[in-house]
Amino acid sequence: MVEDKHWNGAKIYEGARGFEISVPEGRIRKEFDEKEMKELTESIKTFGQIQPGVCVRDEEIGGFSLVAGERRLTACGRVGVKFQFVLREDLKKGDRVLKQIELEENIQREKLPFQNEADAIDELHTFMQEEKGESVEGVSGGHTIKDTADMLGKSRAIVSEDLELSMWGKYYKEVSGARNKTEAKKAIKRIKEEIKRTKALDEALNRNGEEEKKEEGPKERMKRRLLEYDKRCLEGKMEDLLPKLEGPFDLVFFDPPWGVDFDKVMYKHEGVKSYEDKSESFEESLRNWLQLIWEKMAKDSHLYMFFGMSKDSYGEEDQELSYFKEWYKRVPKRQFDNFDASYSCFMEGLRFSYGGFIYDIMEKVGFETNRIPLIWYKRGARRTRNPDIWPGRSYEPIIYARKGKRVLNLKGASDVIRTPAPTPRIKADHPSAKHPQVYRELIERSAMPGDRVLDPTSGSGMAGVACESLRATLQLDWTMIEKDKKWRDLGLFNLHKGYEEIVGDVREIEEEAPVSKRETEAIKGDFRKLTPGSREWKAYWKQWPEDQKEMLRWKDKRKG
Repeated sequence: MVEDKHWNGAKIYEGARGFEISVPEGRIRKEFDEKEMKELTESIKTFGQIQPGVCVRDEEIGGFSLVAGERRLTACGRVGVKFQFVLREDLKKGDRVLKQIELEENIQREKLPFQNEADAIDELHTFMQEEKGESVEGVSGGHTIKDTADMLGKSRAIVSEDLELSMWGKYYKEVSGARNKTEAKKAIKRIKEEIKRTKALDEALNRNGEEEKKEEGPKERMKRRLLEYDKRCLEGKMEDLLPKLEGPFDLVFFDPPWGVDFDKVMYKHEGVKSYEDKSESFEESLRNWLQLIWEKMAKDSHLYMFFGMSKDSYGEEDQELSYFKEWYKRVPKRQFDNFDASYSCFMEGLRFSYGGFIYDIMEKVGFETNRIPLIWYKRGARRTRNPDIWPGRSYEPIIYARKGKRVLNLKGASDVIRTPAPTPRIKADHPSAKHPQVYRELIERSAMPGDRVLDPTSGSGMAGVACESLRATLQLDWTMIEKDKKWRDLGLFNLHKGYEEIVGDVREIEEEAPVSKRETEAIKGDFRKLTPGSREWKAYWKQWPEDQKEMLRWKDKRKG
């Protein structure tokens, strides 16, 4: 051993034959970057060891135990150079302060893997709490996170973050195995949300008593659920029933009576109701409806409003002009050269221009929106009266709005939702019926287990059908309101029928082979030979939209 060198006033020792330097188990640094090790090895080979390590005596082996400098010791061994170190004679192997020295030395080193660094900070914080005691709120003394942060010259927030990374990394490989700290933090967030969902589901299961009813048979279970559905499906006007309902609700679906049936040619018949959609009366009604809903929503909650408006919903040209004048008052006139140009722009983008007016109302009530609708794309729906001139309608906008700070479950989910179009079988029962899959997708975006869900204009009850389809994983507490008894009864029927059977009907239709244009041309002008709702009937409907009005009249007459 040589001790003729000094470093910062301390003697420097060199390892010699007969003296062994041991590396204690359980050190903070678990692995070394091979590229950096090669660079350090070349540096020591060329310039020698510039900075010594730190050791203490190890009486068990008659040598020394390493405290700091494992990378330098390894590099020296690779090139056959004696390892230089400072000997701490005032300490011996096993002293607790040695762990503190190792921790601080590793934490302050650059490029320590983030998980190793987090573990080191956690160990240092725990060590100091064992030495000085844990801090207790309202009581002076004890070691705090701020104390650890001050020791390391880091902010309290960063140290708190590292302590959390270390804790979760001990139990979850997706955290400890993350490529970087950002990825690890995202993993922790996902795990927390999953734990929250699991806890909420357990609470909902206990609240609903499902576990106590596992032994009941299918008939008993169905009878019980039908009685439950009957209590959940309320008959009456939302204006009358909502104030009496016990809230709050975490998720709301709202389909205001726009007075439009998108998927059929408009003419007066039993399934489509007439509304006087004058600008002033509609604005007042919508504001009142949304205010009622707002008051029943939870502090942090979501609303999805189906924006079923199109040119058809305004009726005659003078009514369209009335809506335009209302809209024209709200936009900067400098955007248009003249009145005619602005009217043309309005009619070209009527739905979304008028949508701005709807967003104004929602935001005045208190909702937060980004004024960009979700687009519900209905595969297979292409409705138009003039296929030679205009494309067929195949989508419907949905307004997504927030109350409070509730976040989405599906982060960054697309603003386009794709489902099959509501089939003629579904539409035959209710003219504005929606495919239950669209509700299901929206529920999965927003709902947590045990959430309370409201649909105050439920129509055919597909929101409830979707909620029940997710009973096993979400246990949603849902309520529907429908003012017409026959539609309320239809909702009960659809709930009894169930999601799988309804969607199964859709799959069956989607899998049918398409009818060729030659086949429909062969029967052009004689649709009365076809069975309403059949594959050929639907193909004819799509191929010859100019006959749709007459087809509907003949179909209704045939029913009568």
